[in-house]
Amino acid sequence: GTAITTARSVHVAADEHIALTSIGHMAIAAGRSIYASARKAFSLFVKKGLRLIAGGGKVEIQAQQNGIEIIAKQVLDLISTTDSIRLTAAKSIELKVDGTAVRLGPEGFQVLTGGLCHLYAGDHQTFGPQSRPVNVPLTKIQDAKVAEHFVLPDNGSGIAMARQRYRITLDDGQVIEGTSNEHGETSLVASKSMQIVKLVLLRDDGTVRSIFRPALTRDAKAGFENGKDHG
Repeated sequence: GTAITTARSVHVAADEHIALTSIGHMAIAAGRSIYASARKAFSLFVKKGLRLIAGGGKVEIQAQQNGIEIIAKQVLDLISTTDSIRLTAAKSIELKVDGTAVRLGPEGFQVLTGGLCHLYAGDHQTFGPQSRPVNVPLTKIQDAKVAEHFVLPDNGSGIAMARQRYRITLDDGQVIEGTSNEHGETSLVASKSMQIVKLVLLRDDGTVRSIFRPALTRDAKAGFENGKDHG
């Protein structure tokens, strides 16, 4: 066999392609994080089963320009073992089964069917109208009204903390996790409205170190004037 080891970093680059092939298993391990990015497409195919598990923290999937399709030949289960399942849409939600549909939208709640419609309940009551605002997470920076980087301060000295783990939670449902840069700045936080955000500093084991509640108020257009970030 062949082994490559170093006490520092290893960088592999090619002007064309790089291929890693194994007749047996292939293992990739990192003591901290694994990052993968592609300028065009990213495809993953397995012949017998795919498992994606987060032992801690949130799993987030976004399609920032188009839709998401989840297709199963057999049963598709959505399960929350200890809490709730929430379906949120800016326009409408539809549940369809051959010939029958349930539609939720701004105009109300509709049941469409050519068959039976049975309601079973211990009591039936009707109340007056009541609406609830919907907060939809921001997926395109062009839609943002406010956007800025936050600087992570040390609780005692107030000095900016470089390479510090953090988690930011916004009112619209966005949760942003990462590590501050060499200037102690977070990644760009953007929203459609001014708000107070929850900024949590995390220890290496994921536990909470401290909590701040800064205001997100910087004009997004001012932040990107002439294509530069002034955050």
